[in-house]
Amino acid sequence: MFVRHLSGGAVPAGTQPAAEAVQQRVVNALGRRRLAHAAEVLELAGGGADEQLAGFAEEAIRDEKHQEFLARVIVVAQDMADQDKRRALARSLAAAIAGEDAVLDEEFLLYGPSPTLTRRTSAGGRPKGSVRAIGHWVDT
Repeated sequence: MFVRHLSGGAVPAGTQPAAEAVQQRVVNALGRRRLAHAAEVLELAGGGADEQLAGFAEEAIRDEKHQEFLARVIVVAQDMADQDKRRALARSLAAAIAGEDAVLDEEFLLYGPSPTLTRRTSAGGRPKGSVRAIGHWVDT
């Protein structure tokens, strides 16, 4: 006999508590990792010290343009396994908040270079050890 689970799926009767415990562990683990990645990017972008970070956070939420950029960086950072890319995101965020005209290339950061991007950069050359994070190459 199967019972309906909260997720909409069916699990064998009697195993529902075990299935829920496994699901909860997975959700908790992912949540901790996502929070740690987002916090790492904010800390790196804000300079690390509590006072610097507080000032950076105030500047980051002062207007809609900064808020949108911050939100997009945080969303991408949460699922970014590559620490070098998270560092590049932090530098991009810091540059955007400092007033530079920044563009976040989420597709490149998440999926790597596209054939179009590869063709475009091979002609001009991609600086070695860099990531395209804000519309230009950022050293990693």
